[in-house]
Amino acid sequence: MKKIYFDCGAHFGEGLRYFIDKYKMDDSWKIFSFEPNKICFEKLVLDNPLSYATFINKAVWVFDGSVNFNAEYPPGGKDAIGAGSSIMPLEYWHPKSENNPGAGDVFDTYNVQCIDLSNFIAQNSSIGDTVIVKLDVEGSEFDILRKMLSDKTIKRISVLYVEFHDFCYSKESCQSKDELISMIQNEGVPVYGHF
Repeated sequence: MKKIYFDCGAHFGEGLRYFIDKYKMDDSWKIFSFEPNKICFEKLVLDNPLSYATFINKAVWVFDGSVNFNAEYPPGGKDAIGAGSSIMPLEYWHPKSENNPGAGDVFDTYNVQCIDLSNFIAQNSSIGDTVIVKLDVEGSEFDILRKMLSDKTIKRISVLYVEFHDFCYSKESCQSKDELISMIQNEGVPVYGHF
């Protein structure tokens, strides 16, 4: 049986390092770390020299192909490295609010490659493997998790860590988040929201 960590929305590797420590990950693990932001990806790879990690400069999504990526500029920043970067359409994506005044509101939009996370997990894991998934993907989590439920790949996950962004993605709500969490838990998958 394999031990696999899918790190989705890696940014600079903050979550990667957290979960390596939490689960005492070493070269007995296989790590797939995804980050579509070209600036963040360079720093991610440079700062995390791990022989057992595969770094992938793509967005996780519900199909293989390409998608527009909105890279956020943090206030006063000169590089589009903000944590509010997303593939969600800007008419629905609003990370800056009363509750999150430090978010940027200027975006550099460019095309990135994307990968169907449900298919990728199915191809790179087996029933019975230890599979840890971290999703911090700025709104994409809703569609990705619904597809994984539909495809039944959600059953491959041992533990799911997800940061939901219903508070800044106007197509979703606290109710739709709670319903989705309940559906995942009903499949026997523990869901944790803070990491």
